[in-house]
Amino acid sequence: MGRGRGRISGVAGLGGVRAAPAVLINPLEDELGWGRATISFAVSVGLLIYGLSGPAAGWLMNRLGPKKVTLAGLALIGGSTLAGAAMTEYGS
Repeated sequence: MGRGRGRISGVAGLGGVRAAPAVLINPLEDELGWGRATISFAVSVGLLIYGLSGPAAGWLMNRLGPKKVTLAGLALIGGSTLAGAAMTEYGS
């Protein structure tokens, strides 16, 4: 796999992470017993933070370059996805 394809795969995976809650609402309700309002609130907070981080990410890209910022963002999203997968209680 070429270097460009790996980057495209990583960035495309972010779209899947952002869209996953829509597909996972019913399994999260069934498995964890959380209500839709709780799940939707968590997703909404995540989207708000995602949107508000855009200007900071743009500024950092101008200062540090897009490669470093993209890799840091991928690592942050990967880590938060793993942490979210380990949650068993709301607010834990």
